[in-house]
Amino acid sequence: MNDEYIYQYPAPEYMERFKEMVAQRTTNTNGARKKVIVCFGISMAFLVLYCLPFLNFIDTYLLLVAVIFLCATVILLKGITKKIGTHNLMIQATENDMVLTYYSVGATPKKVLTVRYEDIIECQFFDKSYTKIQITFKKNKHSYLKSYSQTGEEVSNLVDTMVSFELNPYSYEQGFFMYIVPDYFNIKKYALTDKILKKYGNINEYFTRLSESEEVE
Repeated sequence: MNDEYIYQYPAPEYMERFKEMVAQRTTNTNGARKKVIVCFGISMAFLVLYCLPFLNFIDTYLLLVAVIFLCATVILLKGITKKIGTHNLMIQATENDMVLTYYSVGATPKKVLTVRYEDIIECQFFDKSYTKIQITFKKNKHSYLKSYSQTGEEVSNLVDTMVSFELNPYSYEQGFFMYIVPDYFNIKKYALTDKILKKYGNINEYFTRLSESEEVE
């Protein structure tokens, strides 16, 4: 892959900020997971004590404590679920190939797809809001998928010829696939119809809105 990018996100001047955001999100999520384990363990311990017959004189209090910690566990789990929905896609695309680096929360928080457009077998959106996309490709020395664990170690893929990404709505990630990609490879059952243009605007309108929203922030 050469350095003549037709599309790059984030821009070089925002790269450090992007990496810091990803690192901070991972740290916060790991901390939340530890809290879930602790709260769940405490609630289970108090439930065990509640079941012991010789503690029946305080069983109401034991049950109350267990319920409180169980509720705390549920609340923390909801927080982690929201974090899982937080994801980011780094894009480096030339006229012939692209590298997509996907950051999310889970067992494999980082996936890197390097692919030549000619090796793409199928690309398809899987929702009407254009925020879920799947790419199937022919694996070779030019096109391949790498996944990494939370410790940064490379791990094997269950499927190494297909990958799915969630795209943030109204973002440079989504804009890349909706407006730039169709000029370089086909997205199955997708075209810039009047309905899409009415909702999202043309390429200039879409990216102008993104640029203006950044200025406001």
